[in-house]
Amino acid sequence: MRHNFNTYDSYLKHQLNKTLNPKLKNLWVTRDWERKIEVFSKFFNKLKNQNLLANNSKSLCIGARVGQEVVALKRVDVSDSVGIDLVPFPPLVVQGDFHDQPFKNSTFDFEFSNVFDHALYPSKFVGEIERTLKPGGICVLHVAVFKRGDKYSANDLFNVDGLVGLFKVCDVVHVIKVDGFGLDTEIVLRKRKS
Repeated sequence: MRHNFNTYDSYLKHQLNKTLNPKLKNLWVTRDWERKIEVFSKFFNKLKNQNLLANNSKSLCIGARVGQEVVALKRVDVSDSVGIDLVPFPPLVVQGDFHDQPFKNSTFDFEFSNVFDHALYPSKFVGEIERTLKPGGICVLHVAVFKRGDKYSANDLFNVDGLVGLFKVCDVVHVIKVDGFGLDTEIVLRKRKS
């Protein structure tokens, strides 16, 4: 953990400073928009080629801001996709806290996130993925290992073992190097069927 927040509300306010920043939001929906969609589409196509993602996968993007990941999923024909973030961006992203997802148990076939470093409570973040992921479902996390995140990161990751160890009902499918917006490692896990 990097920050010493006195309350959970102070953590949320800190995160909202980034999400509600009009200059950043304008950047996300203009200059960064198409570039991010193209990169995410390549990641998702690769996962489809590995049979880890399918057109009929009900999919969630965690910490999706303005929804580039959601658009990328739809572009690769995964049409039942939605994002979640503290600030909604309709129709792509609904409001919600990734520490307490507003979805029923076993809702999604596929969950993607590249914001693990923003989790104040990593075990709650992982627990909510495991709760809302269907048995046999796939979770994909893009993380930075050995690199500090931005000033909004709440934790730093020095190896994948600590993160993988938080998962209680998922098994590792693979851990590979990637190049995704400053994140260098892709961790793919599958929820056990029993």
